[in-house]
Amino acid sequence: MLGVHQDIQENVRKEIDEIAESGYEEEIEQDEEVIKTNMFTLDDLKKMKYLDCVMKEVQRIYPTAPFIARELPEDTFLSIDKQLKSLSSRLILFYSIFLF
Repeated sequence: MLGVHQDIQENVRKEIDEIAESGYEEEIEQDEEVIKTNMFTLDDLKKMKYLDCVMKEVQRIYPTAPFIARELPEDTFLSIDKQLKSLSSRLILFYSIFLF
C-alpha cells in the first residue's frame, strides 16, 4: 500500500527517521564486521502515531479475516418486513461494508 501512495510513504519515513535520530545506536558484530544500527524500543513504537494510523487503515481496507460469523440469540428486526430468526447464523462481510 505504501508503494502506491508515495506521499503517505514519505510521511511514514519522516516519522521513523525523526524517532530514529532521537534513539540510541547499537553496534552489532556480524561476520567480523561491526554494523551500527538504531534499535527501536517499545516506547519508540508507541510514538509512531502516523504509522499506527496507516496500519489501522490498511487493515480496515484489507482485513485479515474477510468475514465473521455470528449466531443470533433472539429474533432481530432489521425493518418492518425483515425479521431474522433467533439461533440462525449470519455472516458479516467486511468488504461489502466498506464499499459504500
